[in-house]
Order: sequence, then structure tokens, then C-alpha cells
Amino acid sequence: MVGVTSITGPTPGGQLTVGDVATLKGTWDATAANPQPGEAFTIGLPAQFDFPEAITFPLWGVDDNGDPISYGTCITDPATSVATCTLSDAVAGRIDISGTWEFDIEAVEATELKAVEFDLNGAKVPRCGPAPVSRSRGRRRW
Repeated sequence: MVGVTSITGPTPGGQLTVGDVATLKGTWDATAANPQPGEAFTIGLPAQFDFPEAITFPLWGVDDNGDPISYGTCITDPATSVATCTLSDAVAGRIDISGTWEFDIEAVEATELKAVEFDLNGAKVPRCGPAPVSRSRGRRRW
């Protein structure tokens, strides 16, 4: 299971403007999935957001001792607005793994919607952001 936990823009709790970069954070949970090395999940952005650039980042979790461990690697694709996270050999033989992910997104399209829809591994999931995305700075909030 994949989830979005927060969208944080340059002004905490404030409205995003087209061109703003925000941090998108979320969770992943493979405790009931019998995860295998090479398996992947995706995080698709709504039309209002895109990736500022292609980046690779670790898929974090914790080991049996509570220490941070990378269970895989994620790659963002600005052409498709999808991040693909692939599990590594670190998941072999494990059934109780979960963790977090985090990356920057850019507001690219204005909207008055109070929630935007993410495609989380094929499931359409609405998520409220810090505020609607405007074309220019203003006082509008939700």
C-alpha cells in the first residue's frame, strides 16, 4: 500500500503558486505483500504538479534493530509525472517491511480544487494539499 502524508510548500500551510516547489511525503507498506526483489510500485502526480527534474532517491525503512535501511530505489520521470520505486535485494526473505518516501514537486497548473488526485500504484487517491494552486500570489486559502 502507498499513501501520501503531506504536501509542504514554501509558505507553511499557505497557498501554492504556479512555479512553486513543494515537498511531497508519503508512506509505503509491504507487510502483507510478500515483497520480492525487483518488484515495483508507482506514485503518479496529478496534472497540477510535475517533477522539477529526474532524480533517484532511496526507499527508506527500518531494519530489525530499528536502524534506517534502504529497501530500494525510486526514480522520478518528468516526462510521465510518475515516480517508480523498485525493491532491492534488501527485501529478500522479509515480510514485515514498510517505510517512507519524499521528493520535490513543482506546481505547474492552477486549480481551485481543494483536493487533487494521485495515482498510487494504480489506485486513484484524492489528497488535500496546502491550498489550491493559483497563477499568482494572492490571499486565497482553503
